[in-house]
Amino acid sequence: MKKSLFWQLCVVALFCFKFSASTASQALNISENLSTSDLTAMQVENLLDKTFAIMASDYIDVSAVPMIEKTIRQRYSLGQYANINSIQNFAKVIGSDIQRVSGDVHLSIQVQDPNRKPSHVLQHTPGRLTYNYAFETVSYLHGNIGYLKFNKFDSASNAKIAVDDAFGFLRNSAALILDMRDTVGGSPELAQYILSYFIEPNIPLWRVEARDSELQSHVASLNTAKHRHFLDNFPVWVLTSNNTASASEIFIGVLQAQQKATVVGDITAGAGFYVGVLSITDELTFRISLAKPVIAVSNINWEKTGLQPDIRVISMDALDTALQDIHQFRRSNQTEAHN
Repeated sequence: MKKSLFWQLCVVALFCFKFSASTASQALNISENLSTSDLTAMQVENLLDKTFAIMASDYIDVSAVPMIEKTIRQRYSLGQYANINSIQNFAKVIGSDIQRVSGDVHLSIQVQDPNRKPSHVLQHTPGRLTYNYAFETVSYLHGNIGYLKFNKFDSASNAKIAVDDAFGFLRNSAALILDMRDTVGGSPELAQYILSYFIEPNIPLWRVEARDSELQSHVASLNTAKHRHFLDNFPVWVLTSNNTASASEIFIGVLQAQQKATVVGDITAGAGFYVGVLSITDELTFRISLAKPVIAVSNINWEKTGLQPDIRVISMDALDTALQDIHQFRRSNQTEAHN
């Protein structure tokens, strides 16, 4: 039976448990705690069956599933997974191989506490992805250039307070650099919120498509910006690297398509799907791509290709290059003003 999809603006979350009691009794005792027992070959094969049933039913890239399954099945038949003897091994080895074979960096299998609700949101140890909702640096550079570095679009509601504080501090700047070289992704909802500082309300930003390009929703700019300093033709530069991924690419793709920013750095990671989580068993979850965002103006999705910067340089030189471009931009504007 087809599982219901519950779409939210900030993320795609899908929770389900596809399980046939009669089939399970033949290969996997439903009452057995797999986390405390060695997996038999039959149980490993049963977990593979369940994993690929989920992919066939729900994975966004329908055409890729047969190739992914064929490759993993061949490796299994050749004995390459003979050492998988626990659900931890299964999650690590099979999850990593599915990710590599597919080229979809969002795909992973994780061990799940059966007493907790499954979630697609990754948990990070304390550090630059957690402190101050991942907003790391806000400052002014020489020439009244605002500089903001943040490392993730945090899904917590209070992250919007950090956004407002940062942009409030930068509201007197004459130009702005957004350093997103370490911005690994996160909440599309927060990306929409920050984009609304740069784009007038009710402007289409991107649409969300499910399997077979079925339209799920449209996402537009909000009337939530605390001030209007960065609207219109305010000059913005965005720094990128190969690690700039997922929701970060939505954000940058929209700014680029709307001609609101100059993108400087490396091609981005190419993680162009929305992610949810599905239950393989009570103790295994599949973090899986369920939909794709498509930029409204450019009509593109960047899965596996990434976004092309306007000025391509290695990421470590992106800040210096952006500063040079800002100075050139100012000289050009001064020349035009004198003429």
